[in-house]
Amino acid sequence: MCIEQRIQEIAQNQNTIFYFIEPGLSSYKNIMQLYSQRNNDDLLRYLFYDFYSIQGLSHEKREKCFKYFLNNTGESKEDFYNVIRKITGRNELSLATKLFHTANPKDGIIIDSHVCNFCGRKGEKHDFQLWSNIQNDFIQNGFNRLENFFNNLFPDDRGISPCKKIDFMIWGWGKWKKWKKMSIET
Repeated sequence: MCIEQRIQEIAQNQNTIFYFIEPGLSSYKNIMQLYSQRNNDDLLRYLFYDFYSIQGLSHEKREKCFKYFLNNTGESKEDFYNVIRKITGRNELSLATKLFHTANPKDGIIIDSHVCNFCGRKGEKHDFQLWSNIQNDFIQNGFNRLENFFNNLFPDDRGISPCKKIDFMIWGWGKWKKWKKMSIET
C-alpha cells in the first residue's frame, strides 16, 4: 500500500481515528506545558515515561536520558540522537526523536513504528539517516493534508506544530489499523 492510499484511509476514517488520538492529545499538551514551566520535574518525568512508553531501559539509563533532555535544549537533531545512543548503548531513534520534539516542538518529527509503517519504511535501520529520510517523505508526499485533517478534528489545538499534528494523525491511523484488525479477527 502506498502513502497516498494510507492518506486516503485516514481521510475516510478520520472521525473514528479521532477517538484514538484524543486521549493522547491531552497527555501531550500536559507534557508540553510542564516542560515549558519546568516547575514539577517529577510529574513531567512520570507523564513523559507513561505517554511515550519508554520500555526496556534501566531506571538509571532512563534517568540519564531524562536529565539530558531537561538540560540540553539547544542541541542539533544529530547531536541529540548521538547522545541518547551513547547513554542507552543502543539505537534509540524513537526515544531521541520524542525527546528532541518535546524540547524543540516546532522542529521535531517523531519516528516510531507507526510512522515507519505509514511511510513504507518498516524494517529499515532506525538511525539518524532514517530521521532525515522520513522528514523528506513528509515534505515530498503532501503530508500537509494530514495536518488539515487534524485541524478539522481538533480546531482548538491549532498551536501544536505541523509535524506533531501529522504525527498524531499517523499514530491514530496505526491504532485504528490495529483496532480494525482485532475487530475483524473476533
